[in-house]
Amino acid sequence: MLWFVCFFNYADRQSIAAVFPELEREFGFNKEQLGLIGSAFMWVYAGCALFAGLVCDRFRRKDLILGGCLACDDESLEAQLFEPGQIPWDELAFRSTKEALEEFLKRP
Repeated sequence: MLWFVCFFNYADRQSIAAVFPELEREFGFNKEQLGLIGSAFMWVYAGCALFAGLVCDRFRRKDLILGGCLACDDESLEAQLFEPGQIPWDELAFRSTKEALEEFLKRP
């Protein structure tokens, strides 16, 4: 199980690159701007990792791993606020998000 936790934690660090094509289409960012966005993401991630390391030195590893696996982020908590008929379609940031939600809601 720990392998899967570490795998998805590492994959999370690379997630910014997955949205580059969407950022390019939706906002018209060029390659230089996308590079700056990716750099900013990694610098913030690295800074937070230093802080997280200090915090993790003060608590039991088992509690931290379990807490990290069970914690919900803001997006997960917000998703619980809407019934399918109440989704604010016009406020969704990305067209691909809208398309993915529409496709998901079509499923039986």
